Amino acid sequence: PVTFTGKLHGTYVGDVFIGQKKRITGIFKTIIDPKKVEYDLIIDIISVDSLDESEIEKPSEDEVKILKEKSKESNFLNDIINSYAPNIYGHERIKLTCLLYLARGVPSSKRSEINVALFGDPSMAKSEILKFTSRVAYKAKYTSGKGSSGAGLTIGMVKEHDALIPMAGVLPLHTRGFVQIDEFDKMRTEDRSAMHEVMEQGTCSIAKAGVNLTLEAKCSILAAANPKYGRYDSELTIADNINIPPALLSRFDILWLITDKVDSIQDLAKAQHILKSFRGDTDVEKVFLKERELMAYLNYIRDLKPTLGHDVSKKIENFYQKMRSMANDDVDSLPVGIRQLEAIIRMSQAHAK
Repeated sequence: PVTFTGKLHGTYVGDVFIGQKKRITGIFKTIIDPKKVEYDLIIDIISVDSLDESEIEKPSEDEVKILKEKSKESNFLNDIINSYAPNIYGHERIKLTCLLYLARGVPSSKRSEINVALFGDPSMAKSEILKFTSRVAYKAKYTSGKGSSGAGLTIGMVKEHDALIPMAGVLPLHTRGFVQIDEFDKMRTEDRSAMHEVMEQGTCSIAKAGVNLTLEAKCSILAAANPKYGRYDSELTIADNINIPPALLSRFDILWLITDKVDSIQDLAKAQHILKSFRGDTDVEKVFLKERELMAYLNYIRDLKPTLGHDVSKKIENFYQKMRSMANDDVDSLPVGIRQLEAIIRMSQAHAK
């Protein structure tokens, strides 16, 4: 690849960061260095246009009218859930959680991004759910934990022309977007700790080699992981099964534990669904919303701003107190704190959307 050095002037300084995709207009200039035989070419940048913000797909006015009419029916939410990853049998509640993750809460002084973690036995369609999510989300990226480092996710230092230059990673580049991290348990501990700031404050900072930089990284994270010993051990506590530190665990709004229990009726239905898909009998065309329509619907509802009333506040308050007392009585459970209260509010707002 050909690399050119560009020189920024005026208001662009501080607004344009490394790692962004921009279309630039400039003038080629040569820098004359008497010590060198050859001259250096630089681009004197005059104007910068962003290429990242592509047009978000939204439903047409007629489609919105139809959706509003359909939303008055009792089975509307079930139709939306069934449109989400129709090739995966069951997991209705997990699909609903992923839809809430894509809908987000209402932006305020607190974060509106919903972070979700799926913990479970192998072959429970976790990766498939993550892959489908990246197809229907605007500005989404799927990555695997084993192949991701802390620098690759947040800010990395790259050597260029004998100087270290900061490069924005996946999380800052997907601000106001969605990131799916598979094999979350296989990541190194120091790489995972780089995500603490992103998941709560929505920024990522670096102070290395004379570079002091803070980038915005307001992105929602959907992570999938296997239990500590490969399969879920029912004799151990939940905390012992999940090989992730409590500080990082508390930043997830909802944790799903998917265990592979033997259930003859469910197993038979799942087997028939898989056999049908191998034979090509499953009709994905029958779903209420196809992938493009689901993406447009999610983009539309993300801009809605439901308000939190007094009755709902009281219900959330009572629910939170009940969760606190249950966590206090059960020694094996995960701790419940203020972050969990904020999570309930965010998910209620997303559900209202």
